[in-house]
Amino acid sequence: MEREEYRVPPLRTEELKRLSIFEVREILESSLWTNEKIRATVRSTSQNLEELKYFFQIIMKVLQNKRHSEDPNVITLIPILASSNFEKNLHYLLQCGGRESVLPSIKSVVFFLQELCKRSPSNGNGFLELAVETDKKITDIIGDGDEDVDGLLDLKDDLEEINQIIVNRLAISEVKIEKQKKDTRKPPNNFRNIPILPTLDDLQTKPFFRPNLRDTPFENLDDYLDIQFRLLREDCISQLRNGIFEYIHTKYVERSEARRIQDVRLYKHVTIEEGREMTLDGPMYTIKLDMNQVKRTRWEGGKRMLYGSLLCLLPDSYRRLYFGIIAESDTDTIKKDGRLKIIVKRQKGDPELTKGLKLTLIESVAYFEAYRHVLHCLQNIKEGELPFERYIVYCQKNIEKPLYLKREEGVKYDLQPIVSCSTIFKAPKNNKSLRHAGFKMGQVDRQYQEKRLEVSILDRRWPRPSDLHLDLSQYEAFKSALTKEFVLIQGPPGTGKTHLGLRIAKALLHNSNYWRGVKMSEENLKQKRKDQQEEQQLHPMLIVCYTNHALDQFLEGMIDFMDPANCAEWKQSVVRVGGRSNSEKIEDFTLKKRRREFRKKYIDHGRFQKELEQKVKEMCKHKSLIESARKNIIDETVLKSFVNEVNILSRIELPKPFKIMEWLKVTEKDLIEAAFEKYEETEETADTSFYESLTETEELIDVETESDNAKHERMIEEDEFEMDFTFNDIGVSVETVLNEAKSDPNFTEEFIKHLDKEGLIVNDFFLKSKPMSNEDVNKRIRNVWNLSMPDRWRMYKYFEMKFCDIHSQKIAEIRAKYDAQYKDYLIEKNYVDKEICEALW
Repeated sequence: MEREEYRVPPLRTEELKRLSIFEVREILESSLWTNEKIRATVRSTSQNLEELKYFFQIIMKVLQNKRHSEDPNVITLIPILASSNFEKNLHYLLQCGGRESVLPSIKSVVFFLQELCKRSPSNGNGFLELAVETDKKITDIIGDGDEDVDGLLDLKDDLEEINQIIVNRLAISEVKIEKQKKDTRKPPNNFRNIPILPTLDDLQTKPFFRPNLRDTPFENLDDYLDIQFRLLREDCISQLRNGIFEYIHTKYVERSEARRIQDVRLYKHVTIEEGREMTLDGPMYTIKLDMNQVKRTRWEGGKRMLYGSLLCLLPDSYRRLYFGIIAESDTDTIKKDGRLKIIVKRQKGDPELTKGLKLTLIESVAYFEAYRHVLHCLQNIKEGELPFERYIVYCQKNIEKPLYLKREEGVKYDLQPIVSCSTIFKAPKNNKSLRHAGFKMGQVDRQYQEKRLEVSILDRRWPRPSDLHLDLSQYEAFKSALTKEFVLIQGPPGTGKTHLGLRIAKALLHNSNYWRGVKMSEENLKQKRKDQQEEQQLHPMLIVCYTNHALDQFLEGMIDFMDPANCAEWKQSVVRVGGRSNSEKIEDFTLKKRRREFRKKYIDHGRFQKELEQKVKEMCKHKSLIESARKNIIDETVLKSFVNEVNILSRIELPKPFKIMEWLKVTEKDLIEAAFEKYEETEETADTSFYESLTETEELIDVETESDNAKHERMIEEDEFEMDFTFNDIGVSVETVLNEAKSDPNFTEEFIKHLDKEGLIVNDFFLKSKPMSNEDVNKRIRNVWNLSMPDRWRMYKYFEMKFCDIHSQKIAEIRAKYDAQYKDYLIEKNYVDKEICEALW
């Protein structure tokens, strides 16, 4: 066999050049791109640099194309290259490439190794030396100091992960697996009482956990759950713990500054921007990242600062640790002003986190949100609630038949829709409503389908695999899924698992009268009804997928095998539960849509939703007022209703009436007069570079606001309500007044520059002035027209501060009422969901 393959001629330079300009689909379909040709080309290019570069370019194009990633020719490409000693070619590429080409080659090699570990980790052993050599090359380039260090360090991190995967595989292959000895130690505490978020105890004490049992049964359900919970929690927090230890050791023992730490991401010079808001999950704070670090960070396509990520906060002013999670995060907002919101869990005795506090933030690379829900469920599973407990906990190897096959002899499935690829749940020929016909899934086709292919489900005589459009391994899995109560079907990408799963679902739904109890002997049917009444159980088909996208794909596949002409009937028996769906085809099946329909029918059930929506609207209104105050100047007619000092100024006798815009000299008239004074003093030959620099400065001014807070408010579940409240701004911005002043067509370009300068001066006062103290305000309130301009602005900032404080307090009060009502809403929502799901069957 080896000699025959070697006789196949390799791809030569002209053929490689031609293939390199093809689209990926054209490459995969080309007669030049065969397994034998690939193997022969690997051998021929091991010492031919030009051909090797073209060959590797084609390989990278194929592997990097996501559209064809599941193509069988793509799936088998890496195993073929690995078995052909392709690592020698890559060694040659790194050694012979010139300085200008070595970095692109390194990036391509790292990507190839990542794909190798992902697609064919068992073939990674031969590539360990290549990974080490690539890492050395990167170290040499960093030493030269000519390239982007952060990008190169990221590549080194990638290589470290690759090395770890390969080394772990080597260790597994070299260790002889012996009979596992059971760890007989008893847990020091009840796992159900362990906080899911890490605490200081997790850093101060050695974690207790026992190895998972591979080939021996667990003592009981609690023994199984205890082991799984502690192992999963340790997997979640161990990287953060190691990162914290490394940071503390570097800073306080080695007395040096840590720049990068393995397994965590480090953010220095972080500031608490806003005081806490109370939520059901705990106090929430707005923090601001150091913008210098934000600008240096690669945010696109990364997994930094995701919602639900686990954090450790280390204040600069005292040695304490706080743990928390990201509550609200938006990449665009972070890139713009570095802001995000976090929920912090304080332990007893910990000081409050105050506004302006400087701290260091450590983010775990383990995505905590994915762990949190599983850990919570493990803590709440009770005896008798774990499905398939006899197999999972007690390791029984004799897989039994499903319960409905035990109760009924001679069950026959109609597999005709699988053979003919026809739809199921067809409408009656007389178009009579299925609801009036007592419609249940699986009944319609029994009454109206003429041709049937009945198979005794437990008999050995089944249709051939080709008749069912399955290969042999899929055929065996298909039979197991229909005849056993516990089946695991696994295989690499491209082997048809989704295709097989849809065929299984179709067969079960088409014959659901058996496992629903519709077509049973009278005696067995009575027994089943009695059991159902006792257990109060429904028997729908539950389909669980790892991602929302995978769930949408599978449900779309199911919709395709149901009769579209009868959609109005069968769609009422399907509901999609989960996060936001991006499929228009699935929208009518979402639980979110069903809740809306239910609440329209039963108006009382929408009461909690409306009350919560009103509370959110009120909070957003107050936040909008705070936002307006931070970007606009608020006049006395608004402020006097909230700020007592302004109310006093509006009523007492002063040299002239108290008008804030005139008092601060921010009217069009004031700006024009100030600019005119400067204009007269300026000679026409004056250097204009000063004004040009001011114009550049103006472009850099970024007024810090909370404009996105209302838009991205997530106090109510995102998949439940869509609310986008819009409120009119109050006050007038400096920019608006300036633009009105500049609108006179008689003003010269030179005069406009003076106006711009005056606008910048006023804007600088507005942005940088600090509030006057309450004591100073009381002393000077009757002499407001005699104050200097800096003091006027300080007094105004005091008015603004009091205005914002009042509305912040209002938000806190409404939030407390919201939290109380939200608990009632959750109870109501769970009731609605239960009613919807029970109505399906």
